[in-house]
Amino acid sequence: MNKKVIVKKNMIYVLEDGMLVEFINLKETNTGNIYLGKVKEVKKAVGSIFVDISKKEKGYLQTKKVYNIGEEILVEIKKDKTDEKLVNLTDNISVKGKNLILNLRGEGVKFSEGFDRDGSKIKEMLKGKEYQIIVREEAEEDKILKEYEFLNKRMKDLIKRSSGMLNDRDVYINKDSAYRALTENKCVDEYITEDETIYNKLERYAEAFGINKDGIKLVKDLDIVFDLNKKYSDIGKKYVWLKSGGKIIFDKTEAMNVIDINTGKNTTSKNLEKNIEKTNIDAAKEIVRQIRLKNLSGIIIIDFINMKSKEKQQEVLDIVKEELKKDKNKTAVYGYTKLGLLEMTREKR
Repeated sequence: MNKKVIVKKNMIYVLEDGMLVEFINLKETNTGNIYLGKVKEVKKAVGSIFVDISKKEKGYLQTKKVYNIGEEILVEIKKDKTDEKLVNLTDNISVKGKNLILNLRGEGVKFSEGFDRDGSKIKEMLKGKEYQIIVREEAEEDKILKEYEFLNKRMKDLIKRSSGMLNDRDVYINKDSAYRALTENKCVDEYITEDETIYNKLERYAEAFGINKDGIKLVKDLDIVFDLNKKYSDIGKKYVWLKSGGKIIFDKTEAMNVIDINTGKNTTSKNLEKNIEKTNIDAAKEIVRQIRLKNLSGIIIIDFINMKSKEKQQEVLDIVKEELKKDKNKTAVYGYTKLGLLEMTREKR
C-alpha cells in the first residue's frame, strides 16, 4: 500500500493507493488546543468541573484532583463540542511527537497499546526523564532521545507561556498542519505540499523526529494533480456505488449509524448467491474506507446482504477487521447478531 499525506494550510488529506481515506479540516476542530482556564463550577458528586476557556466558551473536565471555583487551570481540548455536549477537557496536557508523547501529569515510561516489541532498552534510555513518557507504537529506538529533548523544550515553553498570561487565555492553538500531519499519521511514504512555508516546517519537524526528508515533496497544483476537490465533494454523499454495480447506503439515527448494502446494478450474474457474495466482499473494504472518511463514530450497524455460506460470512467479517487495522481511531467489532447484522463501535476523531 502506498500512503500519501497532502498538507495544506487548513486541510490534511490522507490517500491510500490514490484513494482518499481521511481528512482533517483544521477550521472545524479545536482538539489539542491548550488554554489557561478558570474553574467556574465544581460538581464533586460526579467528579467533574466546568471551566471557562474564553469569554464565550466553557468546557467540562472529569478529574479526581480537587479544584476550587475561580482557580486557574491549564487544560487541553480532548473532544470538540457537539449540539448536546460542551467541549471535553483534560488537565493532563500532552505534547505529541512521532515516537513519543509527553504527559504533564504522571511519571515513568509506558508503552502504547499497539507496541508489541521488547521495550526494556527504550525504558532504560528514558529512565529518570522528566514528565510521563508514552512510547508510541512506531517508535524507533535510535531517534527517541533526540525527539525527547525537542518535546521536553516544547512542554516547558507551554508551561512558561501559561505562567505569564493575563487576559489572553490561548496558550497553544493546534492549527499547525505540518506538525499534525507528521505526528498523527504512521507508515507514510510521502508528505506532499504546494506551500513553501509548510514545506520548510515539514523539513524542520522531520529533523527533530528523525523522519526521512526524502519523503517530503513540494508539488504545485495539488488540487489538479490529485483531484482533491472531486474526492472531497464526494464525502457527504449518502449513496456510494461499487465498481461491481452494488450500492452502499449510509443513514444516521439519534442512536447509531446504519449502513445498508444491496446489489444495485449488479444483476448480470446468473448465479445469485455468487453475485451476493461478490457484492458483500467489494462492499466490506469500501465501507471501512467510508467510515474513516465520513468519520462515523459510536454504534455502527452494517446490514450486508444475507449469504447462505458461513465461510463467506466469516470472510466478509475478516475483511472488515483487516481494513480497520489501518484506522487510527479505536474500533471494536462484535460480530453478527442473530439477524445477521454486523455490530461495531468507533471512537470519534
